[in-house]
Amino acid sequence: KRPSTGLAQVFSSMYRKMWGEAEHCVIHTGDLHHKSEKEGAGFTLLQHGTLAANDAYAIRGGWRSDQYAEAITYHREFGEAGRVRTTPTMVGL
Repeated sequence: KRPSTGLAQVFSSMYRKMWGEAEHCVIHTGDLHHKSEKEGAGFTLLQHGTLAANDAYAIRGGWRSDQYAEAITYHREFGEAGRVRTTPTMVGL
């Protein structure tokens, strides 16, 4: 089973009309300490990273990730128009 299939089924059944009429369907999830972007049948699944520092659990498990926040701008007709990424270092943290 593809990881994105379950969420697509949930959203397409909960929001039938909106999902059916949408030209671009994007599902955002997070924070699982890593970034992932996958395309499915008629949708894109974006799993965002995190601003949180690696904790002891993540370090013991070998999970490392960059800390960042990302703003994505969408055009009503054409879909994604741009992304801007910010890190804690960029804002003096």
